[in-house]
Amino acid sequence: MRTHVLMWYSELPGLTSAGSLVTAGDLLFQGSGTDFFALDARSGKQLFKYTDKRTFGASPLTYQAGGTQYVAITSGNSVLAFALR
Repeated sequence: MRTHVLMWYSELPGLTSAGSLVTAGDLLFQGSGTDFFALDARSGKQLFKYTDKRTFGASPLTYQAGGTQYVAITSGNSVLAFALR
């Protein structure tokens, strides 16, 4: 097993001051400026992008309710939750 080998690289627009979240389903979530991204954790391919009028500055979190997994993140003074399907 080799370590420290760059597997992929993705450059996101805006400032990336928020933390990242990686799920067991190989999804990576990252807020960057006014955009919130979901990337394939194995390839770095962008799977989802949501643009808000406010800045994402917090780390996303994940939770399960009613048998559905969600990812939530704050944007300004709002909390946004997205269902993973």
